[in-house]
Amino acid sequence: MFALCAKPSSCSSSPCVHGTCEDHETYYSCHDNCDHQPYYVCRCEPGWFGDRCHIYIDECQSSPCPQNATCVDHVNGYTCQCPPGFTGNSCETDINWCDPNPCPSGWVCADMPDAFLCQMPAGRAFSGDLCTAASCGPGWNCKEDVSSGYTCFRG
Repeated sequence: MFALCAKPSSCSSSPCVHGTCEDHETYYSCHDNCDHQPYYVCRCEPGWFGDRCHIYIDECQSSPCPQNATCVDHVNGYTCQCPPGFTGNSCETDINWCDPNPCPSGWVCADMPDAFLCQMPAGRAFSGDLCTAASCGPGWNCKEDVSSGYTCFRG
């Protein structure tokens, strides 16, 4: 003989770890006992998947950032921490420290990954402290080479 049983909520055990549970049972029938298999669907929060929303999505697992960049995983995304001298969402832009030319008038600027070199004009001698005369700017350090000029570097 069939009987309609009182329907407990399939979501009462909170089966969805990182999501909301939707109870999809409307009724069920049984013979002599009212055992049933719960029927529910989990709607996962961003960054999670699986039948119980229990598996974290690590966007960095596929190594989306270029070499020498560090991938930082976020819920529903990632960012690339670029190596010195590069910028952009995927570190695709090489920073040109010589544009505009930060060196004294007539000096040549040579761009490097996280530095720039200010080279004295050929045949010119400089007397004094090059790094005092240099304006590397805030956040830069200066190293002089009295034969060629000075280098401004981060750090």
